[in-house]
Amino acid sequence: MLTKLIDGIDSLELGDSDSKGDLYEYLLSKVATAGANGQFRIPRHIIRMMVELVRPNPKDWICDPAMGSAGFLVEARTYLREREEELFFDPELNRHFHEDMFFGFDMDRTMLRIGAMNMLLHGVDNPGIEYCDSLSENNTDFEKYTLVLANPPFKGSLDYEGVSTAILVFTKTGAGGTEKVWFYDMKADGFSLDDKRQPVQENDIPDIVRRYHNQEKEAERKRTEQSFFVKLSEI
Repeated sequence: MLTKLIDGIDSLELGDSDSKGDLYEYLLSKVATAGANGQFRIPRHIIRMMVELVRPNPKDWICDPAMGSAGFLVEARTYLREREEELFFDPELNRHFHEDMFFGFDMDRTMLRIGAMNMLLHGVDNPGIEYCDSLSENNTDFEKYTLVLANPPFKGSLDYEGVSTAILVFTKTGAGGTEKVWFYDMKADGFSLDDKRQPVQENDIPDIVRRYHNQEKEAERKRTEQSFFVKLSEI
């Protein structure tokens, strides 16, 4: 199936890497299934929201230790293309972007192929994509990456009634610690909550991103509101 996708895309005259990459990801979304080792495809708009929360910069070393189809890395690349266009006029930053900014690891060789092709079709010349068990003691990477984006895989059966997703954002300071944690109860993401997932007007994502980057204004909000702080001592 992967070969058919690539051959089909290669035969089209699309002009630019973004079009080919976006088509490739669309086709992947239509053939993707949950793997036996807990692989699940994260919706692109949720990945985009997460990337906008952490704001990659041109000097970052970005890693996804459970890469899958490389959706996080592709979206980080797109964010930089759109927000940091000047990096491509700097020879060293341009080299960094293509040679040693993006790293992805997985234990499924098929997913490695899919992810590598995804990055190539989105215009990253030499992504650092490798077969690796990121949790293994043989993984000796230490203090190498400045930004980690991941959806950790899991195994096990799920009760699909009351199941929800939590997005956790950690900042490593190297000193001190967290005094309070910001919470946001996301109720709508711009799509209906049924199986059809049709576009709807209700969408908390813009508000989430805006409030996350302006947390000084959140301090006085009550816990009955949609976003609020909780002291670490209570957690």
